[in-house]
Amino acid sequence: MMQALVVVDMQNGFAGAKEPEVKSAVKLVIDWALGLKMPIFILEYRDYEHTIRELDYQLWNYDKAYYLRKTADDGSSWVMKRMAQLRDMEVEEFVVCGVNRDACVAATVGGFISEYSKKVVVPDEATNGGWSGRLENTINNYGPDLARLLPIKEVIGSPNSPLETPGIPPFREFM
Repeated sequence: MMQALVVVDMQNGFAGAKEPEVKSAVKLVIDWALGLKMPIFILEYRDYEHTIRELDYQLWNYDKAYYLRKTADDGSSWVMKRMAQLRDMEVEEFVVCGVNRDACVAATVGGFISEYSKKVVVPDEATNGGWSGRLENTINNYGPDLARLLPIKEVIGSPNSPLETPGIPPFREFM
């Protein structure tokens, strides 16, 4: 199954992007995606500052990193339009992380499912705190066949993970 990573609004203009736990978890998920040579879509909300520098450095010279400026909470349409331009990229499941959990992350997850019938998995620790429960409600509305909120170790520790692939060094542990 082809997967792609979508990193939502990890920009200096959002306080959640600067939370050390969230930033570390998102960096860990990016490491995992890089190890699998997965396409990585970095969504940035227009009129906010750019993606935090640590993530930019992590993705430096990676030829499958695509930065997209969006003008709405739901970034799924920007990702799908870019995929159409790239051709020959049929992603079956999106791994979505970033901020803000109950706004742009929830809207993007909902967009992938309702507008494009795509499966989505969200590594729980790689999003900032959800106070309204919108992300959980979105996921529960579609059920586990289309949307899952999982502990980060269950996402990056799957059988296809570089953690278990010979020849690829192990990643640092998430704390």
